Amino acid sequence: MNRGAKMFEIPKHKVLKAYNEINDACLDCQSKDCDDCLIEMAKGNLLDFSKYNSRLDDKFAKEDFSAYDYQDFAKIAKPRLEEIYDIVHECCAKCGVYHTEKCFINNTREALQLLIYGEIIEWDGIGFKK
Repeated sequence: MNRGAKMFEIPKHKVLKAYNEINDACLDCQSKDCDDCLIEMAKGNLLDFSKYNSRLDDKFAKEDFSAYDYQDFAKIAKPRLEEIYDIVHECCAKCGVYHTEKCFINNTREALQLLIYGEIIEWDGIGFKK
């Protein structure tokens, strides 16, 4: 089986639910610095997953978080971020052994981890590596 084939088993409605949750959280934000916001990047990734899921391998790119200042980010309450993270992680966990680091969903999960924990906790599709 093609390595990427399992990723299409992530239910699109779950990805869209995660997008809607993040979008709703953004409505509470007063910041105008959207270009430098990890939440905005996460929203974009979830939307890209929904738009490009028939040709994901061509669109995958490992996100570089160095341009984002996540340490100052406190515009969305941590409990709200944790709720969103749980929804995204549930999508990410569907891939299991077919997990890829470059996936839009994985990039989103890692961005949320930076916002909540200040670090990325490595995930191999089965469990955390910490």
